[in-house]
Amino acid sequence: MNSDTTWPAAPGGESISPPLSMQDLRSFAGEPAYAGPLRGAVDYYVPRWVEALSNGDSLADFNWAAALFGSNWCFWRKLYGLAFTILIAELVTSLLLALILLQGLEIEPEPGALNLIGWAALIPVRGMLGRHANTLYLSKAIQAVADARLQHADANQQQQLVVARGGTSWLVLGIVLAAQLALMSVPLASV
Repeated sequence: MNSDTTWPAAPGGESISPPLSMQDLRSFAGEPAYAGPLRGAVDYYVPRWVEALSNGDSLADFNWAAALFGSNWCFWRKLYGLAFTILIAELVTSLLLALILLQGLEIEPEPGALNLIGWAALIPVRGMLGRHANTLYLSKAIQAVADARLQHADANQQQQLVVARGGTSWLVLGIVLAAQLALMSVPLASV
């Protein structure tokens, strides 16, 4: 794909003015920030986004990392609103599944059964996240580029803002993982 290629519209037909460039996508995905092992993000996301933008396809391929890691993937990719939405969806789905299954059994479930129900509830939520993750991440890229263009006239400042809003956050992921470990160490009986 030519580095001068631009896209005047997002998947679904929403206009992008001025058009989105290959450099915009690369900057958001992390190219300027990573020269090491994480540079693969550019190689992973940009071709999928290019295909979605070129074909007008609203689904940019399945993202296995998002499906496996759920809200943790969202936190790492700086999709904080989506991360909290996924957490709530997983909790609600787990509770609904537990109520449906336990209502029919009319017995006191063992903790292992509740864990199994919780894990089973992740399947539909994580599946939907995996199916839509690349498109949602592309939408964030488009919004970051649009915001940068509104806030700065200088192209270098625009790119710096796009880079800052894209990429990953090891700090946030570390905090989230520490919080998850702390919550897992609390016995259910004390809750």
